[in-house]
Amino acid sequence: MGPPPAGGPELPGPCLQIMDSINMNMFAVPDAEVYHLIWFLLNQTRTQLTSSNMLFIDSNLKTEVKFLEDIRKLYYSKVFSINFRDAGAQKQINDYIEKETQGNTVDLVKEFDNNTSLALVNYVFFKGQWKDTFESEHLVGNFHVDKKTTIRGPMTQYFGKFHVLYDKKLSSWVVLQHYMGNPAFLFMPKQGMIQQLEARLCRRELARIRRGIKNRSASLLLPKLSISGTYDLETFLGKLGIARVFSNGAELSGISEEVPLKLSKALHKAVMTIDDNVKEHSGDSLLKKEKEVKHVTIKFNRPFLVYIMDETLSFPLFMGRMVKPPGK
Repeated sequence: MGPPPAGGPELPGPCLQIMDSINMNMFAVPDAEVYHLIWFLLNQTRTQLTSSNMLFIDSNLKTEVKFLEDIRKLYYSKVFSINFRDAGAQKQINDYIEKETQGNTVDLVKEFDNNTSLALVNYVFFKGQWKDTFESEHLVGNFHVDKKTTIRGPMTQYFGKFHVLYDKKLSSWVVLQHYMGNPAFLFMPKQGMIQQLEARLCRRELARIRRGIKNRSASLLLPKLSISGTYDLETFLGKLGIARVFSNGAELSGISEEVPLKLSKALHKAVMTIDDNVKEHSGDSLLKKEKEVKHVTIKFNRPFLVYIMDETLSFPLFMGRMVKPPGK
C-alpha cells in the first residue's frame, strides 16, 4: 500500500486499519519513526530467529517502482513476479517458498483463486538450544494425545537443577529454562485444562511466575521440542479489524494504479525447535542420583504449552501448543 501521504487528509483504508489495530496514531508518529520501529523489531532479537516476507505479484500488473524499492529496503521483503493464470503457477510459488525456507516448507500453497493478483507469504523459523547442561537418558515412552490416542516414541529424561513451580492459579506445572539468555516457559496443565490456561496467560501472569519460581532438583520427561503451524492471515487479521486489504475496496494505489487490486492470499508459517544440551549418563547412574536427592518429577507426556520470550524487548517470540511428538 506504500507510505501514507504526508499530512494529507485521506489515508488508505488498509493503512488506517493496521495502525488502529496496534493503537498507533498515524498523524502523531512520523513515517520515519514507524519504519525505524519496524527495523528495530526485525534486527534486535538476539536469537537464532530467521524470518522473511515473500510477495507474489501478477506479472501482468504494472507495479510502481518506488513500491518495489521500499518493500525491499524498509521491510526486507522479496518480490516475485508470477502469472497466476498459468497452470504451473501454484507449483512455481511452492518451489520459490521451499527454496527460500531451505526446504523447511513444502507445498505450502494448496490453492488460490484464478483472479489472484497479490499473494503474501510470511515465515518465521526459530531454532534454539538450552543454555544449561543436564544429565539425561534417552528412552521410549508414551505421549497421550487425547483420551483415545496414545503415541509411543522417543523421549528424554532430564535430571538436574531446574526453575520449577506448581502454580495453583493456573493449575499447571511451570518450568522456566533459558536459551542464549532468553526465557522459555513450559506449562503442563492439569488434564483437560489447556484451553483455560491459554485464555489466562498474559504478561502479568508471566511476571508473577518469574517472581515466585525457585531453582530445585527435578526430573523432567520430555519429547523433542518442535512445534510448527500454518495460518491463513485473512482470518486472524480480520479479528484485529484489518479486513479492507482483502476486499475490492482496498486502496492499494501505492502498489499499482491498476484497479481493483486486493490481497487475495496471505499465509504465515511458523516453526520452532529447541535442542537440548546434555551429558549422556547410563540409566543406573540416573537412578542412583534420583534416590540420593529429593526432587520433583514432571512428565510432559500429554499436550502442553511452550512460551518463548525475547528478554531484550520483553515480548513473546512464540507461543505454541505441543499436541503430539514431531514426525508422528
